[in-house]
Amino acid sequence: MTKFGKNIIPLSKQYQTLEAAQADIANIPVGSTTYYRSPDDSALAIEVMNVGGTLQATGRKMISEIGVNEKILDRLPDVSSSVNKVPLFNDEDDNVPVWLENGKLNAVALDDNLRDVSDTSFPGKVPLFHDDEGNVPVWLEDGKLNAVALHEGLLAGVLTNDEFNSAMQKRVLNTTGALPGNSGQKNPSLNYLCLRN
Repeated sequence: MTKFGKNIIPLSKQYQTLEAAQADIANIPVGSTTYYRSPDDSALAIEVMNVGGTLQATGRKMISEIGVNEKILDRLPDVSSSVNKVPLFNDEDDNVPVWLENGKLNAVALDDNLRDVSDTSFPGKVPLFHDDEGNVPVWLEDGKLNAVALHEGLLAGVLTNDEFNSAMQKRVLNTTGALPGNSGQKNPSLNYLCLRN
């Protein structure tokens, strides 16, 4: 019997119990798998394999709708909230200390060690990093990246596709080890991606 045949035959017959499947072992080829109905609601069916005339669990199960719903509720507990409030986190007692309210982050209370680092006098600026003294060297300004000082290479403006490709060919070796402009000849000692400064 082919490998395909050994695995497809038992799929046409499923069993109500493990005992019923074991009683029909003569019709389940050795090495093949079949299923029996789960005795509880944790799964729809449990896969077993004929190992030398004895059915042994493979560890695989067909999950039931009840099992799926339980897993969803474990991850996303039902927390009643208004339409304008979206819970972001909840603890074991279903308390929600952090949420979005009308699209803005809100919380029960902030610890004294936490502080707001955004400066509301500059509404178009969003800090991306701040140091221990509250300095913000990198921020978004009207959706664009900005910083206290930028490297002169970044100040030149946007590269065109041709300029970018040319720059990358000068600085990157092909992952196959072929050197740019070397007609595909390989250098076996350079068969990995390498960036030069």
